[in-house]
Amino acid sequence: GFAAGVISSLLQPGRYGEAMANNPPPPGDTPPPPPPPGGAMPPPPPPGGAMPPSPPGYVPFGTKPPGGGQRTNGLAVASLVLGIVGIVLCFLFVPWVLAIIFGATAIKQCNEDPTYTGKGLAIAGLICGLVGMAIIVLIFTTGETNFDFNSIGVGAVR
Repeated sequence: GFAAGVISSLLQPGRYGEAMANNPPPPGDTPPPPPPPGGAMPPPPPPGGAMPPSPPGYVPFGTKPPGGGQRTNGLAVASLVLGIVGIVLCFLFVPWVLAIIFGATAIKQCNEDPTYTGKGLAIAGLICGLVGMAIIVLIFTTGETNFDFNSIGVGAVR
């Protein structure tokens, strides 16, 4: 199967595995030193305690990548969630009010701190909060609670 093909390809000459150890060196080359018993050991660190250079793009475990980590602003996520809830439950007031406040605060934080991501989420949450507010204002100003949003713009199509 697939696993047997992968294993056999790894054991071919020029790859890692037993076949590599059993092949004679090419003519004119000196043979590599035999591996130490018990498996391959990493090379010892150079004197002075300095670490050998690591390959490009390698980030050792437990360290942060260069350039600092990007993090999503939690207020931006909360603003979007509350904005969506604020549209559906606009009569509760609290979700869309908090969506507007959190969205504006998150946009400000994303502008001030370049490590924050989520400005688009904050803008979307702010807009959803404003839509929720517009719906409740429309309900209070017209006194109408049974809106037929499907009929808006139908006259322009006909």
